[in-house]
Amino acid sequence: MALPDSRWQQTEKPIPTPVTQALSKYRRWRVQPSFITLALWGVRQNWRMLLATWAGILAAVVIVSAAPLFSQIALTAGLHNVLSASPESAQVQLSISTNGLSTTIAADDQAQLLALMRARLGNYLSAQSQFTMQTDGLTLTPSTSLAQGSELVLIGDFMPQAAPHLTLINGRLPSESGSTLEVALTQATADALHVTIDSTLILSVPLTIPNGTGASGQPLAAQLPLHIVGIIQPVDTESYWHGNTFQPTLEGHFPRYSSLMSTANFLETLTQIARQYGGNEVIMQEPPTILWYFSLAISQITNENLDDLISRLGSTEIEIGDNFSAAQYLNHVQLTGAVMQTSDTPSTLQQFRDRRDVVQIPIAVLTIQILALILFFISLAASLFVERQREAIALLRSRGASRRQVIASFIIQSTGIGLLSLVIGPLLAVVVAQLLSSLVLSAQDQSALTIATGETMRTVLGVGWYAAAGAVGAIITLLVVMSSATRQNVLAIRQEATRSAGRPLWQRLQLDLVAAVFALVGYVASNYIINTGLLDARTNQLITMPLELVGPLFLLLAAVLLFLRVFPLLLRFLSRRALRWPGAPPMLALTQIARAPNQSVRMILLLSLAVAFALFTLVFRASEYQQIANVAAQQVGADFGGNLQQETGDLPSAVQWEQTYKRIPGVLASTVGYEYQTTSDALPTLHIQVMAVDTRTVAQTFIWTNQDALRPITDALAATENVQPVNGVPALPAIVDAVAWNALQLSVGTPFSLGGLSFIALTEVQHLPTVNDSLETSGADEYTVPGGVLVDLTIFSEVQRQVQPTTALYAPDYIWLRTSDASTTLASVRAALSAGPLQLSNLSDRRAMIEQMQQDPLYISLSGVLLLGTITTILLALVGSLLTSWLNARSRLTSFAVLRALGSTPRQIAGVLSWEQGIVYTVAIALGLIFGAALVLTLAPRLIFTTPPTGSTIGSGEFYVIQHLLPIQIVVPSTLNIAFAILVIICTIALVMMARIVSKPSISMTLQLNED
Repeated sequence: MALPDSRWQQTEKPIPTPVTQALSKYRRWRVQPSFITLALWGVRQNWRMLLATWAGILAAVVIVSAAPLFSQIALTAGLHNVLSASPESAQVQLSISTNGLSTTIAADDQAQLLALMRARLGNYLSAQSQFTMQTDGLTLTPSTSLAQGSELVLIGDFMPQAAPHLTLINGRLPSESGSTLEVALTQATADALHVTIDSTLILSVPLTIPNGTGASGQPLAAQLPLHIVGIIQPVDTESYWHGNTFQPTLEGHFPRYSSLMSTANFLETLTQIARQYGGNEVIMQEPPTILWYFSLAISQITNENLDDLISRLGSTEIEIGDNFSAAQYLNHVQLTGAVMQTSDTPSTLQQFRDRRDVVQIPIAVLTIQILALILFFISLAASLFVERQREAIALLRSRGASRRQVIASFIIQSTGIGLLSLVIGPLLAVVVAQLLSSLVLSAQDQSALTIATGETMRTVLGVGWYAAAGAVGAIITLLVVMSSATRQNVLAIRQEATRSAGRPLWQRLQLDLVAAVFALVGYVASNYIINTGLLDARTNQLITMPLELVGPLFLLLAAVLLFLRVFPLLLRFLSRRALRWPGAPPMLALTQIARAPNQSVRMILLLSLAVAFALFTLVFRASEYQQIANVAAQQVGADFGGNLQQETGDLPSAVQWEQTYKRIPGVLASTVGYEYQTTSDALPTLHIQVMAVDTRTVAQTFIWTNQDALRPITDALAATENVQPVNGVPALPAIVDAVAWNALQLSVGTPFSLGGLSFIALTEVQHLPTVNDSLETSGADEYTVPGGVLVDLTIFSEVQRQVQPTTALYAPDYIWLRTSDASTTLASVRAALSAGPLQLSNLSDRRAMIEQMQQDPLYISLSGVLLLGTITTILLALVGSLLTSWLNARSRLTSFAVLRALGSTPRQIAGVLSWEQGIVYTVAIALGLIFGAALVLTLAPRLIFTTPPTGSTIGSGEFYVIQHLLPIQIVVPSTLNIAFAILVIICTIALVMMARIVSKPSISMTLQLNED
């Protein structure tokens, strides 16, 4: 057999198989190793710049994740404060009215109601509940020791649960079972009833025993013996016993006593009575009040599930009313409590949700603004990263590398650092949110940190969407910036190094004009909605706030873009003027910036926006503190205020009251008076609050707003002591606030009538202290601000005695105190006003109110996000400016070496760079101050708000109205000077470092290292 031709063997192709076909396809579509090689080469050569870019992406992911997480923690802390304000704040009450009473009926009703509550509210309910029963006054059988008509109230509870809330003085607690009803009394009740342990009392209980068919039988007066088994003293009377003290009281002219019994023992006793008459249950003529208290598990309630809790409470109330109100023996079952909405009052949870909405809108807007600044830093870092390897990339393109290979290497680098940020960012965001919360939240609010620490992985996954959005946005920013470098070769790089060309995209799209239009539309729309008055205060606030916040931001954006248009023209003008200046460094610096302004403009914008944001944060916090102080002063009127203890007999005069309280160490001034509400005779819809005070001391006691100068007020108060007749009727000289002055269209000397009394307007003040702190309602959720009138107490009493002799005269019942700020005397004042003969009821403490409002988590959530964003943007801006300056200096070493070769000294070279960087820093700081001032004037008044103190009765509509009662006072803090000095020092250090870089290398080494 002939051998095959060797040439045929060399050219013969193997028969393709499925395996070889698959391998061939894989070789065609697999990622080329050159992409990875280029990516790794770029990382190895420029890892410092890539690290800075990664820091920006990580900051974006952390901020966009930590801001909502911290907001959730702070708002949850505020929600917990609302639920912990009082023992009843976190309780749900089942109010049950029933005809039939027996052990079986009670057990069935309890089982059904408990199953429904647990099924509907689930983990929102705590494990324990309190089932109580209280009868009306039952008649005690008269004896030699008891007066006719004495009554005894039976209060039932579960003894093992009630035991920790009592002090057992003697005997034992009532038993939970048995056919004889056992009770326990306080020592005062036992003495009043002349009984001891083991004594027996007889109660007359009107009952009806239903027959077997369920029809009512004949009424009877059952004799119910009570066995006294213990002497007790209740504790926690407000939190557990709901105000019951078990002490004897008077009901009209008859004494009424209270006793403690076991609910189960009482029902078993009634069941035994029913069986004696052939029935299974009894119907009491006056059914007992049955209350079943369920406590909410506060630790399980967060801001995130608040809406779900409100919805569940509403549906549970409807289902209970539909399914149980018509059941046998049940007259009525109702779910009540502070967390339940009534027909005319929203629940405390709904009020908190309404207040929360005011905070969440600006938090979202500010987070977006912070993210935009971070993305701008990422674009700067990416441009520096590209700038670092532009010549190498252009050289690769000129030597045959495809644009797709270069883009693929950038994609690998960007995706790598993006994924790394996405993995680390959420974990770091949890740490940042926890650290920030521990720093700014009070000790009592630290329980809300369980959101971030309880289930770390669940929390990380919860902010995963925010982190992914931040990472994707950062990667897109990176790729957009990096893709521009792939279009250039060596010739294009050298042409652009001499002079920048081409108009940027934002100029081609006229984005500065678009931003200005958006800002104008936001302002016009918000003002139109506010001035029309078609919406209530809450809806008005929620709709206009986004418009009011977006308007200043777009205005700032328009100003930034306008600066980008004008700055190159200004540089060219100054460079031409610099030709006439003595010395070469200024001329060379301006010429260089004018020829290639991109890096300088980016540095200026980054620094100026960071400075503006820092300025806004510092001024906002100071102004917020001032607004809180103003609101507290407006609500209290002075440092302290409260109702006087009114005793029977001759009451002290105003002077005697004031002298008595001025003897307290630390009290500087005091004023007594009273307030009452009335309406205008000419305008009945206008509510007026009349304040009759001692005008001789009120100027020194009250805290007046900045709009009201103290000297004119003092002169007007002196004039209130002169009564002037109007049409033969004595008229009261009055100081009138702006609301009443404008509504009644008053002028100086104009008479007006309120509640049948005549007044004369002396002067107008913007605000009267304590007026407008409680707002008048004109509907379900609409509120109007009442006006205020201040008159002299003595003159008012005399005029009222003359004009209205049959009307009961008002007596001073309220006192205001101005005190020293010293901590020692302040403690003595608080102690004297809280207990003892000088105790004031309904005590208001201005300083304590300020401290409480400053620690309010609703305010802290906004302030914390601002603080977090400011620190991040300032750090990134400084890093970005230093990197830009360093890269600029390093990339121009050859140019500086040529200048050195031409005869320039190192000092002159350093001067050129110093002029360049000095211009950049000066313009950046100046623009930052201008932009910051614009943000403060336009944005701060929309963000500054105050929340009512915990436990306040101010409702949702009132909360929105109260934001506009006092004008916003912009405060420039002293810390602003310190921050400005630190910024100048940092910029100076950067200048010295850059000057040292360009003046140190030798000419020969620099030229050899940079030759082609």
